[in-house]
Formats: sequence, structure tokens, C-alpha cells
Amino acid sequence: MTDRSGEMRTQGMPDASAIVLAGGKSSRMGSSKAFLRFDDEPIVVHIVRTLSRIFAEIVIVAAPEQELPSLPVRMVRDISEQ
Repeated sequence: MTDRSGEMRTQGMPDASAIVLAGGKSSRMGSSKAFLRFDDEPIVVHIVRTLSRIFAEIVIVAAPEQELPSLPVRMVRDISEQ
């Protein structure tokens, strides 16, 4: 079976969803952690690609105004920044 990007998916948890908590101010980092580079790509892209091999659905929870790359996932926003 292949995923949305054409990569092979392993038999994993087809009835389970993975949730990635990507929100936060990154005040100690000084820049968005989601865009930190890992293997020549933003870490959030790497995480989504890896999880898509196991889970049928991936949900990213982001801060209200947080920018993220376009990804083939369900995106939800925190209702308030803390």
C-alpha cells in the first residue's frame, strides 16, 4: 500500500490517528521549531512522512497564527494562545 506521497506504507494502525502538537511560542528557540531542519527538510515534514507509514490519519495541532508548510494532514488550531 502507498501513502499520499507515493511511498510505501507498512501495516500499522489503520484505525488510529497520530496527533502532532506543533503549537507554542518557541520563545527560547527564537524561531519556529516546526521549521528546524532534519535530513534536509523541516522537521514537521519529516515527522508527518514517518507517521504516515503507520497511521491512517495525522492531525497537527497548531497555534492560532502559526505558519506551517502545506501538508496532507488534518490541521486544527488551538482556540487560545497560552
